Amino acid sequence: MTTSRKRARTGAEPGTEPREVEITWAVLAALFQFRIATAEWLRRLTAPDAGIEKMRARLRRLRSEGLAAELVLPQSGRTRGWFLTEHGVRIAGAFSELAHIPAPRTPGDETAFKYT
Repeated sequence: MTTSRKRARTGAEPGTEPREVEITWAVLAALFQFRIATAEWLRRLTAPDAGIEKMRARLRRLRSEGLAAELVLPQSGRTRGWFLTEHGVRIAGAFSELAHIPAPRTPGDETAFKYT
């Protein structure tokens, strides 16, 4: 007779390590609080022992899930800033730890985001 265990609902892919889920949650929370950040800044804040490529991959995954988007920061050359989409703001806004923080505004397009 086999027993089945219910998998915890974390919003992560099956087989994802708990630490990876925690870091992804921290990235969403940071973007909710600070509105826009570079991959390097997010790496230093949430996973200083990990490489920058791992953070970029995490951010690309959030983009593919519709939770984050990126743009080239004004006057920075090629530096990219990441921010939450409207969907990302709704998801992160549901975190009880962020309940006391006002939700960031999310303009409809990247150009508007640069100047708001």
